[in-house]
Amino acid sequence: MNNSRLHIIEDSEMTLYLLKKELSNEYSISTSRNKDEFLSFLKKNITPEIYLIDITLPDIDGFEILQILKNNPSAKIIYSSTTDPDLIEKAFKLGAHDFIKKPTPIKELRTRLSKTLQFQSILQDSNIDFEEVKGTVAHYFGQPLTALGAELYTLKKLLSSKNNDDTVYSSVMRIEKAFDILVDTYNKFKDLDTPTKVNYLNDKEILDLYGDR
Repeated sequence: MNNSRLHIIEDSEMTLYLLKKELSNEYSISTSRNKDEFLSFLKKNITPEIYLIDITLPDIDGFEILQILKNNPSAKIIYSSTTDPDLIEKAFKLGAHDFIKKPTPIKELRTRLSKTLQFQSILQDSNIDFEEVKGTVAHYFGQPLTALGAELYTLKKLLSSKNNDDTVYSSVMRIEKAFDILVDTYNKFKDLDTPTKVNYLNDKEILDLYGDR
């Protein structure tokens, strides 16, 4: 049995029943159905490994919850029926680690929860000696990261215009989240106070990490 704690923020009794029925053998589950229950849970000073958050609640929305949990170390997943790329992107910008469309087959949901926990664990356990590898990172990683950032922007723009595959768009947002973490780490190696930016497509600015343009 997985001892990870899962806190579900959801106002649908049916959805809560199904999630608890399917996931209770793998997670220690707690729930909140509204703002008061959520705030009461926070006062208990319990830090679950992962939150599963609905966007639409009677007196608060998932984006407000993400804002409240901004500095919380728990992994956070939005669980919603929306397919709007703008809302998906907003969730990631506010700290979500994944965006899962409901309803999702339980097998896929289990996998996404597990992968999110693995990803969060890797980030928290990272322990790098910056001085030891600073020169190597600065020399070899700047240019590939700049190119990756440009390709991510292009792919996001194409998917957004099609507006028909929220699963793929969420996947791109997870890649971008990892990319942002790499850029942040790279900047620590480079001691950059203000990264140089260059124009890419439609005057979109991207980081010029290599600094040779």
